[in-house]
Amino acid sequence: MLFDSPEITAILSKYANEPDFAVPEVVFLARSPDLMGERLLIEQVMLSLPASVRKVWKSRFINTNHSPHKSTWFQIMLADWLAQTGSTNPEPTILGNNPDFLVTAGDLNIVVEAKAILKTDDMRHQEIWKNEVQWLLNDISAPSYAVYIKRLKLQSRIDVTKFLDTVIYWLQTNSKSCFHFEDNRGNHVALETIWEREHGGVATIGPSGSFWLNPQKFHRPLRKKAGQHKAIRGSEYPYVIALYLEDKIYSAEEIAEAWFGRLSAIVDINTGTVVDQRIDRSGIHFYGSKIRHRSVTGTLVFHDVFDDRKKSRMLQAWYIQNPYANKPIDPWIFPVSARFVVQNQNNRNYEMEWK
Repeated sequence: MLFDSPEITAILSKYANEPDFAVPEVVFLARSPDLMGERLLIEQVMLSLPASVRKVWKSRFINTNHSPHKSTWFQIMLADWLAQTGSTNPEPTILGNNPDFLVTAGDLNIVVEAKAILKTDDMRHQEIWKNEVQWLLNDISAPSYAVYIKRLKLQSRIDVTKFLDTVIYWLQTNSKSCFHFEDNRGNHVALETIWEREHGGVATIGPSGSFWLNPQKFHRPLRKKAGQHKAIRGSEYPYVIALYLEDKIYSAEEIAEAWFGRLSAIVDINTGTVVDQRIDRSGIHFYGSKIRHRSVTGTLVFHDVFDDRKKSRMLQAWYIQNPYANKPIDPWIFPVSARFVVQNQNNRNYEMEWK
């Protein structure tokens, strides 16, 4: 079994004394009681794979480097998700190419090419450092306060001893004032107490943040996937791209914008009402009057969501139809939460909506 293997046993031993926020993803998955169901699901999928595919996926999955592990995790979970649509063949040989999946639904064969778009190393390090600050605060048993994290600017892992000593002294002696912390590593933390608790140690709220969504970051990976497996894309096989978005601030709407462009509204200035909505054609489907990437049938977009009943993260999906596809399929074939599909069309334009 995968999770009883010597390789998993060795890395669990290596990180045995590290808290969950500081360990590689594969370690957290292998030891978390909250993911018992996910481990069972992964074991079942791995056992269903052809031996040659299972060997390659296992070596990538049991990896403390985030990218190979998480990308393979997505392939495993995607194999299970696609089985809802039809029989699934991983890494088949088709016309001299090896796409990620061939899904057979009735008499329809669909090629699915997967891509995990992961958080950068900088983003993940920032999350680890921030989680450690919150963990340190929440681990304080006395005195008991609800603490608002007003500012958290971290350049590295915080000086743990100095930070804890300073926070506890502040809570014991001067909790009504604002707390400011700075260490010689360039880290800054600002706190304030919201209310005093009768017991239960320190509870934290915040920090809040703002984000700028940039759908153009998806242009390059979409173009790359749209250009793979030329022989397949030129054949009778529908070609679907499956994207996993690890960063949940992005959604299927940003992927639709990357393909088609921004949705702009035309407003009647006299009444203030929206009289029309149009896509500005700034997406990668368009190059002047030319339509590109017709060989892409559509795009599946995935987030993971935790199911407490199943003790597993599960894939939640959305589908984006390509109205210009040379090989269209019924967009309702996939069991997704919502679909961006053609509602009306005339000789010149398609009207698309989320359904």
